This record gives sequence, structure tokens and C-alpha cells, in this order.
Amino acid sequence: MRLAFDFSNQNGNRYLVMAPVGGERDEIVESVVANNWPEFLAEWSVTEKNDQLLFRYRITGESSLEHRGYSMTAGDFCSQLIHVLRALNSSGDWFLDYHNFYLDTQLVFTQKQTGRVQLIYLPLMEKVMSDAEIREFFQSLIVKAQLTNDPGQMQIKLLR
Repeated sequence: MRLAFDFSNQNGNRYLVMAPVGGERDEIVESVVANNWPEFLAEWSVTEKNDQLLFRYRITGESSLEHRGYSMTAGDFCSQLIHVLRALNSSGDWFLDYHNFYLDTQLVFTQKQTGRVQLIYLPLMEKVMSDAEIREFFQSLIVKAQLTNDPGQMQIKLLR
């Protein structure tokens, strides 16, 4: 699925605006999440402009994975990886389809102190990412990581 996105600042808050090309809203997911918002999910609002959906996400994470950089300890890397995987694993509790998380190093946000992540989810009826694209995201993260206290052994094990 093709997506256009841009960042904006308003009243001291950062926002991400995404515009998927096509797509029908998943109103069931929207109502389930609205009553019990998961902490790993960026809050969104939806508007329609010229028959196009616009999703506006409030970003509370300090920085994206890409902005933070890939040089970190093996412990920090594992913590980030585990937070993303836990979010995907528990997404079914909110009727979220893991294919609709938009996994991109520019759009996965982290809190440096806690290691918690904030993910972007597109509540659409069709899949946003294929299994192959999700696998490529994780492989790319593992390959790009520059672990300061591990000469690549953990990365080799993770890629196997």
C-alpha cells in the first residue's frame, strides 16, 4: 500500500499525518481501541478530505529508531526489539491485525529512558504490510544495528 506522510508541530506537540492511497476504515478496531488505548499505539484521529482519509497521530516518543541511530548496547537493542515484538504479539487483544502496523525505522518511536515504543497503526480493512515486508523490517533492524558491546555474534544468531 502506498502511503504519504509528513510531520508537523502544534502547541508543543508533534504530529504525524498519513494519507493512504485508497482504503476503507476498520470501524470495529477504532471503537475497540477508543475504549482501551494500548500504550504501544500512537493515538490517532481521522478526517476525510477530498474523498481521501487522513490519519493524524500524536507522537509522544522522543525519537524514531532511525533518528536515534543504530549504535547501542546489545541490551538496549534487545529491549527495543522485544518491545516491538510484544506489541505485535499482543495486538490481537485489541482486534488489531499485525499487518496494519506501519513498520518503518522513521515511524517507530522510542522513549530512551524506558525503551518503550510507540507504533503507527492504520485502521484499514486491507493489509498495509505483507509478511515479507514485516520480515524485511526486522532483518534490516538487525543488520543495521551497531552493537557497542557485541562483535556481531548476536546479530548472526538472530538472522538464522
